Amino acid sequence: MLTACDSLPLCALPRVCGAFFALVCLGMISHAHAQSHESIQSRVIPVTVTWSELVAREKTFRAITSASVKGQEKTARTLTPLNPESVYIQEPFPIVGLEAAPPDVSGTTGVASPALSAQFEGSPPAGLTPPDTHGAAGPNHLVVALNGSVKTMNKDGSGVSSVGTGTFWSSVPGSLSFIFDPRVFYDPHIGRFVMIYAADYGNINSSVLLAVSASSDPTASWYQYRFYSDGGDGTTSTTSVDFPHLGFTATHLTITANMLRFSDGNFDGINVWSVPTDADFLSGTAATPTMSFLIGVGSNVCPVRTYDAAETIQYLVTPHLPFAGRIRIHTLVHPSTYTYTAYYAQGTAYVSQSTAPQLDSATNLDVGTDRVQSALIRNGSLWCVQAVDVGGLGAAKWWEIDATPGSPTLGDLIQSGTIEDPGGSLHFFYPSIAVNANDDVLIGFSGSSTTTYVGCYYAYRTAATPVGQFDDPVLYKAGLGPYTRVVQSRNRWGDYSNTCVDPADDLTLWTIQEYAAASNNNGTWWGKLGGGADPISVNVTPGTWNLSEVALGSSHGPTSFSAQVGNADTKLEIKATDGAGGWTLGSAPGLNVFSVTVTSPALTLSSSYQTLSPSVTANTSLGFDLTYNAPTSDDVGAGVGQGFDITVRASTP
Repeated sequence: MLTACDSLPLCALPRVCGAFFALVCLGMISHAHAQSHESIQSRVIPVTVTWSELVAREKTFRAITSASVKGQEKTARTLTPLNPESVYIQEPFPIVGLEAAPPDVSGTTGVASPALSAQFEGSPPAGLTPPDTHGAAGPNHLVVALNGSVKTMNKDGSGVSSVGTGTFWSSVPGSLSFIFDPRVFYDPHIGRFVMIYAADYGNINSSVLLAVSASSDPTASWYQYRFYSDGGDGTTSTTSVDFPHLGFTATHLTITANMLRFSDGNFDGINVWSVPTDADFLSGTAATPTMSFLIGVGSNVCPVRTYDAAETIQYLVTPHLPFAGRIRIHTLVHPSTYTYTAYYAQGTAYVSQSTAPQLDSATNLDVGTDRVQSALIRNGSLWCVQAVDVGGLGAAKWWEIDATPGSPTLGDLIQSGTIEDPGGSLHFFYPSIAVNANDDVLIGFSGSSTTTYVGCYYAYRTAATPVGQFDDPVLYKAGLGPYTRVVQSRNRWGDYSNTCVDPADDLTLWTIQEYAAASNNNGTWWGKLGGGADPISVNVTPGTWNLSEVALGSSHGPTSFSAQVGNADTKLEIKATDGAGGWTLGSAPGLNVFSVTVTSPALTLSSSYQTLSPSVTANTSLGFDLTYNAPTSDDVGAGVGQGFDITVRASTP
């Protein structure tokens, strides 16, 4: 049964008002501590290619087979001992001013996340290890970027067109022998798809490849750029680009990458390319990236996708000392100073996960670490997600952090929680996150256990979901068999996934996840939620019922409320809770006992759900009246506020 709910914090105040919910904003301290080598600015001329040319050219590049790409992946990764692990940097000075964090809310609401409105194949099994799953939604198309291929398709899964990565990047200048680690997003500020890959690990041709669609149509033309690891033409390169990330603001794209030394393969620092999305860039004339090399900020630094048009500062996110429970946020100021300042969001301590079991295989899956690979800013909040271990099971730990421009609370934790299997057996890994214009949130991830193959999962919350919680996770594409492909002693899965908002309405949410296909293979699968508010939903107004001071033995009401349902016919149920200050809910008022009744249908509320309406027509509202009956006597003492909740739950009729 699909369900959702909305809660009314209701207040019976015999004497003094008490607080019902407390959001603890935690202390923030900032440091301009990142060490930067000299920044290098360059002017890079793109090549322009059309999708039809690439499709025709694909026949010429058939020699780049799945098997050879897989072999290159094995060879290249022998020099990357720190990938995918994270490098944590301990500050050279004590961090003060951070208050203790409230505990994360483990688990979920007990209500299943709403059903998807569509799902279909993202890419067929391709045999690549790992596929590095990524995809993005545009106004009319989807783009899938994987190790080995780039695909475009319509938003119903039809019209699939695919080219190999060797074909897609065949026009960029210089030698290309190995192309890997894709990311693709739709940047709503410029109305274009933007995509990156890393190229040529381990030699002076090591670089980031950047493509931007010439319009919102990915089946038309693309402008393609190559940024070498030394910020110039590659002739002075001593480090390789690995595990690049892509973010954006209203004025810039930001690319980060781990830089690993040619000499020994060890981590050296990170490169940050800041690319203005100016008229020259959008017309395919030139890009003018500024590259900075940073040390002292750790590895796997993720630039944030910023949807707020007024926010031009680029935020960069990375875990900071899991045992301390912190997320570190760097701010990159444009356009000319390129100064970096660090903030710390204080949460609770966590443990990084590393492997997950699967059905019919004694070989566990390598599921990475706690690195943040998906982060965004929406409506003044920074949201991000990472994989952690909770009691021996993999879980998705998510954060909402204050990112209000110019606010003294910037960097403070708003809420955080973990998405775990309510049944206590599934491991969840490689999560990604998206938030729509209404602050509805979708997190997609892979999942497996000793009794299940690796499948695709998601979890959802609305702005009205209780603080720190998501609805229960849902499986949307089941695995079809065991997956055992050991590379460098690791059964590689991932290395990531993507979840995004649909720019057509800024409400619909998409996720693309990897699953275990038959015959020891993998595939990717799209899931679509919406358009907009979930089909099974309810929003109650007014959202609070403040009774001020009440006299013993009195009644208050009837008071009118309205329950607005989503875009599906919906069953509504209602329940109430005991008071926070010592009063208890009952069928009739008594000593410290109060009651709440519904006028129509005639109900006396209890702690169990009762039917408010068996079916409310989609996109309409149900009006109902509540009456509060105060206790006849009271011995809890003066000055004690009494808060309680009334919850209206939505489900399928």
